[in-house]
Amino acid sequence: VLISEYTLYALLILLGFIVLCLVSGFVLYRNFVFYIDEEEQAFVLRQGVFRKKQSIVHFKNIEQVNLSQGVIAQALDFYQLEIETSASAKAEITIFALDEPKALALKEILKAYSGKTAEANLAASDFASIDAIKISNARLLLASLFTNYANGLLLAFAFLFTFWSQLDDL
Repeated sequence: VLISEYTLYALLILLGFIVLCLVSGFVLYRNFVFYIDEEEQAFVLRQGVFRKKQSIVHFKNIEQVNLSQGVIAQALDFYQLEIETSASAKAEITIFALDEPKALALKEILKAYSGKTAEANLAASDFASIDAIKISNARLLLASLFTNYANGLLLAFAFLFTFWSQLDDL
């Protein structure tokens, strides 16, 4: 069965969009780093490719550390961690795609460093023992497909559907 020229173009556009999403997701992943700076007594998040952003939250300013899961995140078993300070009405830092043990460990570590729990004198070796909170590529891909890229994929499918219906009119 021969594929029409318009169908081939539509498939190539869809393939190009998927490749662009995967490449941009990988580049964003490589430029998303968070760590605890013991000298500054702060949690640091660096992110961005073209517009680099560094967020620093000092432990003394941390008011709450929240974990949440949406419906899709529950099905895929990953968590979103939010760090709130008194200086902002919304979360100061948000980290997606953490699995349960790492999310819980990071939450407890941040609470301990900020003095919100009894273990305020947490050793630095405890942070290193959770494998520096690395997020696997597969987990990150799933998170990217079902969080921010879901809207992009829906938009792409709407574009392709419109393009396809216009081809039928020719």
